[in-house]
Amino acid sequence: MKKTVIMLLVSGLICAFAGQTVMAYPSLGDVLSNSNYDNVNAVGSSYVALTDTDGNQDDAVATILLELAGNQNQNVFGIYNYNYDAVNDITMAPTAGEMLQLFSGSAGVYTSARIEFDLAAGTASYNDGTVVHSANIGSRFGFYLANPSAGYGPFFSDETLNGGNEYGLIFDTRDVTPYLMGCPDVVAAFEDLPANSADWDYNDLVVGVTDVAPVPEPATLLLLGSGLLGLGLFKRKKS
Repeated sequence: MKKTVIMLLVSGLICAFAGQTVMAYPSLGDVLSNSNYDNVNAVGSSYVALTDTDGNQDDAVATILLELAGNQNQNVFGIYNYNYDAVNDITMAPTAGEMLQLFSGSAGVYTSARIEFDLAAGTASYNDGTVVHSANIGSRFGFYLANPSAGYGPFFSDETLNGGNEYGLIFDTRDVTPYLMGCPDVVAAFEDLPANSADWDYNDLVVGVTDVAPVPEPATLLLLGSGLLGLGLFKRKKS
């Protein structure tokens, strides 16, 4: 009986973990209307980690790949700092000083923005050609989309900050072919309307970002750890 209970528990955890990585959302092919990427699915992550961290011009480049939205001339896009409260097991919303805007509504497809990181200071900056904008952002960060004119957002790539609504999807594109513009390592695809009027096609703003990798959610890590622990207990009990 105990073996059956443990196996059911572990099986449920593994299925739940699998559900974290394969979600019922559009594929990247659906988002881009390009069948070459039909097998590229959202990874279930809300944040990315900078991989260019050798201390020599640490940076990442964000490029707009697609923008199909009625509000595209008003939408703004940027990155925000990752704040996880391990004691209370919650992710906290960023402050204004932890958000760095990269694109305004006037930015068009294939516009790029270079983000420079000072990891020692915990800051990220972007030079728009006139002003250098900076924010307190470390090596792990998420993405946001907002429409200040219409009063929408910010919508974060972390659904827990959106009342459970998944406004942003992250795709791992490090090994995809044919290569996307700018050869991004991840693609962030967003819905730009509130939940009661959204169509959830995630093509309102699609941005590719280099030199980053998706990171698992704390809850996902806990879930995987629990599953492995259950398997270990079962094996020990069986022995």
